[in-house]
Amino acid sequence: MKTVKTIFVILFLILGYSGIAQQTEMLNNEIVLGMKAKGLPNSIILSKIKTSQNNFDISTDALIKLADQKISEEILNAIVEAASDNTRHFVKIDPNNPLDMHEPGIYYFKGNGETKELVPLESTVYSQSKSGGAMASVLTYGLAKVKQLVSIDGSNSRVQFDKQQPEFYFYFDASKKAQDQAFLWWFSVATSPNEFLLANMNEKQSNREIETGSANLLNATTGLADKNKTKYNFTKLAPGIYKVFFEQPLSGEYCFMYAGNIPQGFSTLNKVYDFGVKIQSDTRQSSSPNNKKKASTW
Repeated sequence: MKTVKTIFVILFLILGYSGIAQQTEMLNNEIVLGMKAKGLPNSIILSKIKTSQNNFDISTDALIKLADQKISEEILNAIVEAASDNTRHFVKIDPNNPLDMHEPGIYYFKGNGETKELVPLESTVYSQSKSGGAMASVLTYGLAKVKQLVSIDGSNSRVQFDKQQPEFYFYFDASKKAQDQAFLWWFSVATSPNEFLLANMNEKQSNREIETGSANLLNATTGLADKNKTKYNFTKLAPGIYKVFFEQPLSGEYCFMYAGNIPQGFSTLNKVYDFGVKIQSDTRQSSSPNNKKKASTW
């Protein structure tokens, strides 16, 4: 009985491993040439091409090389078709290359010298929303403005930059696959950094605040106050990939906020992408207009 159980377990592991191997198998030009050299019939090669992930090189030179090795026209057409199918074409992504598409979101470089790591900028949820200036409004019979403030816990962001002109990379979901995900729909609906605002937060002892509106008896305003807006520039690197950079040095606490339209069926997300820029003693001189450094490019 013990022997039968052991044999069953071994067979189960073999079959399971075989299934995983089939699911993760990837074909390329060299593997197809190898199958042809071993004498496998075209029907088998075509079947493998149609059912496997691939990383085929379909450049002109690569196709000519395959033809020189007596690869049939039927197989060549199947290779081109498979490489053009995004659901079957395996693309190797360098996680630290900003020109490669990443998961939707905002990223920045972490590290010094030649060692750099492209890291997602994590979001932070609002701790509360409150009104400021209520007492002044009462004393002035409603003439003084009552401010609407968004408050974020902590006097400093978790991410702090030493250089005063950091660079960010925005990745947007052109396929709209992330639109149904509660924390990613911003980057499915938006198509560029132009639909975001950068807010300069007011630092308090235990929190950071942003003014998002004000009102009195005469009028009311909504949206980010002009005094809390910080200008940034961006350039498009590839479809869905943008680099955000600054011409003027920064100092203090900041956050990116979504400012685009909210599509039907979605609700406002009370989160921001926050970061801080420390003022270093050796960078005070470099922050002058005559000593501004040009943003690096890829």
